[in-house]
Amino acid sequence: MKKIFLSNKAIKELEVIGMGAEGVIYKYNFEGNTVAIKIFNPDIFTSNKLKKIELVHSREIDKIVTKPQCLVCVDGKINGYSMEYDQNDQNLESLKTLTPSEKLEYLKKLRDIIETLHKHNIIIGDLKATNILVNEGNIKICDIDNFKVDDLDPDILNLYSKQYFRKYKKMDEGLDIFSFNILTILFLIDGAADELINYIMKGSYTHNEYLRNIIEILLNDKEYTESYIIDDPSKLKRKTKEF
Repeated sequence: MKKIFLSNKAIKELEVIGMGAEGVIYKYNFEGNTVAIKIFNPDIFTSNKLKKIELVHSREIDKIVTKPQCLVCVDGKINGYSMEYDQNDQNLESLKTLTPSEKLEYLKKLRDIIETLHKHNIIIGDLKATNILVNEGNIKICDIDNFKVDDLDPDILNLYSKQYFRKYKKMDEGLDIFSFNILTILFLIDGAADELINYIMKGSYTHNEYLRNIIEILLNDKEYTESYIIDDPSKLKRKTKEF
């Protein structure tokens, strides 16, 4: 991978375009192109992260993830990476005003992306609306350094992933399927979050029982956990109070 060399002083002068638990994302002009660079907080960047960044960079998944392009060295030490930047990118969270049928189309695309990543032996781990970028109908997953790639575990799990992991003590495809089904409910139904979180935090479920109760029964769709497709989102809306 190519390297971008910056000083800590130069980074402080860049425009901040995003912030997260592990670092800051800046806008930067590199070789005539505007890119985003993620710089990690002190002591966050590990050899594990470096290996995952290099593995994701080497795989043919450019169209479905914000693939890392270059490593970023800060004062001579690798502490981040660059990725493509498009000012028109929005995250899925900002699309709550879409109609149910429009939302469904995005969910179907997201379903396909998850399946493709699993075929590449990648588990997303921190699957949530703010890590899903949308642009002209296309979807990409960002925050790739938190993926589980091959035998390298994710660094961060979201609330739902943590519950799955605590129950099953493993990070497999079910972790993303579990989070995807919850994301589906939150994306389709305004106001579902509090009820859903309270239900999950009780911990009184198994993975399959949870999906049956919250997805199959509420949607009256026996095929859902296999296909990830929701035929009639309105069925779920009428049943929300049964959480």
